[in-house]
Amino acid sequence: MKLSPAFRFVLPGVILGTFTAGQFAPGEWSLVQDGLSGVSALELAIVSETTALIFDKVEHNPLQTNGHVAWAAELDLVTKTVRPLNPTSNTWCGTGSFLSNGTMIWKWLEKKGLFVYRKFELHLNR
Repeated sequence: MKLSPAFRFVLPGVILGTFTAGQFAPGEWSLVQDGLSGVSALELAIVSETTALIFDKVEHNPLQTNGHVAWAAELDLVTKTVRPLNPTSNTWCGTGSFLSNGTMIWKWLEKKGLFVYRKFELHLNR
């Protein structure tokens, strides 16, 4: 049986995904709006117990960085403070995951057909 190239790419992920065990923390959680992030949450990643990353496409958000609107922010979940991030390219239509060391890495396709890769390493002692 000959598999199509697309199926050969997807099949290992489906098989591995069925055998992967997840870790769950006990307790309950809820989403609460307690302040403003300044950036629409097109993509949201909880990168630690105290930090979330928020990504939007290039949009007219109220948060500013380096003289232009921010389309990414780091949110401290404890203090509710926001730090604007300055991605060097559009974050629209991205996909990502976490490496075993906690680094978030993701990619997306730029207009000219080039893939752009970005990584975010959380630094807790800023």
